[in-house]
Amino acid sequence: MKEQMTPIPGSPEDIQQKSLRYNRYLMVRFITATFLLMNMLWVVVMLSMPWVIVPGMLLLVLIPSVYEQVKLFGQHTNHLPMTQTYFWIQLLFNGVVMGLSYTAVFEKLYPFVIATNANRNMVIIFLALGLLLAGVALVRLYHIGRNEDKAYRYYQDYEESLNSR
Repeated sequence: MKEQMTPIPGSPEDIQQKSLRYNRYLMVRFITATFLLMNMLWVVVMLSMPWVIVPGMLLLVLIPSVYEQVKLFGQHTNHLPMTQTYFWIQLLFNGVVMGLSYTAVFEKLYPFVIATNANRNMVIIFLALGLLLAGVALVRLYHIGRNEDKAYRYYQDYEESLNSR
């Protein structure tokens, strides 16, 4: 039986392995960045309004998720509980706000949008896209957690190539 080759820390092989493991989360990181930028923009637009607390809370919940993902390069894991929790919260939030879009709450959450049916529908479309993105991220995290993602197979192939040398 062949012995597993462990790359020397800092060697090109070691860096390649870390990169392959880290890149498994690429889509999740892009979706996280999208939510980060959208929620930050929402906070900036509502800065002088009392309901700024709503997007502010979403940002506060998102920060540990970002930290958890940044840590991945040095400490690989298949389970990102803070990231998963964030996406469930965002999914729930978008669903609730979609349901409230034809109530007076709409004008409080989006005071910068004129409350016409067309504008409400546009906001609902954006919220639905957010639902879709959060759902995609959760499915991706589910597959990564079980090593069922395509990137994991690439990683395994790379390890096999190292061990066959």
